[in-house]
Amino acid sequence: MTKEVRDAYRAGVPIFIGYVPAAVAFGILSKGCGISLLESFCFSALVFAGASQFIALNLLMTGMGPGGIILTTLLVNFRHFLMSACLSPKMAGPSKKYFSDGLRGHRRGVLRPLL
Repeated sequence: MTKEVRDAYRAGVPIFIGYVPAAVAFGILSKGCGISLLESFCFSALVFAGASQFIALNLLMTGMGPGGIILTTLLVNFRHFLMSACLSPKMAGPSKKYFSDGLRGHRRGVLRPLL
């Protein structure tokens, strides 16, 4: 294993540690709401935003329609637009077009030394 691969694994451990509790919590909550394992898996695969998953699941259980759920999750995720507007001037060169992937909270900690 090369040094780069070891460094990548080491940098990914905090991300993994952050995902596991959220995934377990979402699984328990979706089971309590009567959603099947397949539906829960598809929900997690299609909605890649932790807070939005929990909000959408809660809104589904209250009977809100798809339009309201989409609008609510859009407003919750608007914070990424604000963060990118703040960080964009600090990025330069070719890395600027790839930095948006690092806006997610747990990735900011891994990317912070690079900024």
